[in-house]
Amino acid sequence: MKFNPNKSKGSPKKKREILPVGTYLMNVDFVERALSRQKGTPYLGFTYVVAAGPSKGKRLYDNAYLLDSTIWKIEAIVKALGIREEFDTDDQSDLLEKFCGKQMIVSVVHETSEYVNADGQDTESTDAKADNYRATSETKERLAKLKEQNGEPVDDDDDNDGHPSALPPGTAGDVPNGDMPF
Repeated sequence: MKFNPNKSKGSPKKKREILPVGTYLMNVDFVERALSRQKGTPYLGFTYVVAAGPSKGKRLYDNAYLLDSTIWKIEAIVKALGIREEFDTDDQSDLLEKFCGKQMIVSVVHETSEYVNADGQDTESTDAKADNYRATSETKERLAKLKEQNGEPVDDDDDNDGHPSALPPGTAGDVPNGDMPF
């Protein structure tokens, strides 16, 4: 495709639409290891896609920093996705193989932050943020069978191992517009 910047009128800037607060069935669409712009802190950057309901197809971007103090988040995601095999956070193909295509239930909240924009004006921005991760019933059943086959105790907990704002089991009643297909 050829592009001539002198003839382009561009499209009007659309107001950014964020995913509503609620609980969603999501597919992991992409994951990559990256470094933060300010401090160079390593993190896993996830892209989730809503799998069902009125918000189907909308994306949520989520970062899980690779620090001792935030490893709980990666553990919660891994547990919700039912990943039991070791993986290398430095190996992109390993990350894609282990994470992409898997489903989990994600609770979404809105987070508002203030900053100074390029014009020097105080600005406020609201973003959708993943707040809680839970396994789907299919993932729980698959893991229970694996544990049983391996002679491991089968736990039926639904906690997120240290997540400070974990929702207790059975609180997925905040589903917007019936987004959950079950």
